[in-house]
This record gives sequence, C-alpha cells and structure tokens, in this order.
Amino acid sequence: ANCLREGSEERLLTFQEIRLRHPDWLEQLTVTFHDCCTGRLRKKILSVSHRWENGNDPDPSGVQYAELRKFLMERPEIELVWIDYSSMPQGKRTENEKSEFKTMLPNINLIYLSSHVLIIMDSSYFSRFWTLFEAWLSMQSVTSEGLRPFSDEGGRSTIVCIHTATMKFDGEKLKDTW
Repeated sequence: ANCLREGSEERLLTFQEIRLRHPDWLEQLTVTFHDCCTGRLRKKILSVSHRWENGNDPDPSGVQYAELRKFLMERPEIELVWIDYSSMPQGKRTENEKSEFKTMLPNINLIYLSSHVLIIMDSSYFSRFWTLFEAWLSMQSVTSEGLRPFSDEGGRSTIVCIHTATMKFDGEKLKDTW
C-alpha cells in the first residue's frame, strides 16, 4: 500500500512489470479460510473490484488508479493491496507464471471474503460476472451456517463511482442487489 501511496507511477502496472521494476513491492501472503472466519485481515488488506476498460489495460485513463491512491491516502492502516492486474500474472505468461495464475485464480474468493474491498464502479460494472461475484463476496460474512449478508454497519466494502456511474443509481442498486 505504501508503494502505491508514495510511488511515482501514473498507472497500474502488471504483475510482471512490478516483478521486473519494483520486486520489493511484492509480498506473498497465503490467505486461508480461517482468515475469512476471523476477520483478522479486514483492516490490513484492501482488495479492489473493478471492471477492465479494455482487454489489455483495465485503466487506460488512470481514473481507477487515482481513486485507489486517494482511498489509500485516507486509510494509512491499510498495509497490503490486492488488485488482479497487478497481483496476478497477466497476458503472455511463462510456465512458472501460468502455474502461479492457476494456483491463485480458484482462491480469489478467499481474498474478497477476508479483506476490505474497494469497489471501483462504472456504469458497466453490472455487465461482468467477476465484478458481481467480487461485490457479492465483499458483502458476505463467513458464519457457522455458511455465507450470510454482512451484518456490521458499513460492511467490508466501499463503493466509489467513476465515469458516468453515480452512487444514487449504480451504487445503491449494487447494495440492494446483494
């Protein structure tokens, strides 16, 4: 998180770019089902749910990156950030990166169930399965009876609207849906 707060980058970097240019930015952490149940990572880790604006770059205009940095500046307690584009190998992958990706992908639900989630929402957010899945997970608690709607006031997610999306319409619709 501090690397994003203090860094001079002007856009999100791919996992491979970070590994090459800023290897000290990466920290490997295993998130477990126990972490989902205890909530111990909720204040420490921020995961980001966002719609990719095109197939190669989720944020060509830098608007999502600016919202992420603004959010982090207001919350100095956040230590780690997980965002798909920068936290998982993207595009053409080496054999090792393919293996890393295959390990990470089926476990993404644990990240969204255990961390605080910043939902960067545009008006097309509802058109994507992954974004809706991430939002739904961020609004659930792990209980002895399974997943239940998060009961604490404020929950584990924060919605910020970008481009033509508005909190009054899009943000409230997302909360009401889940």
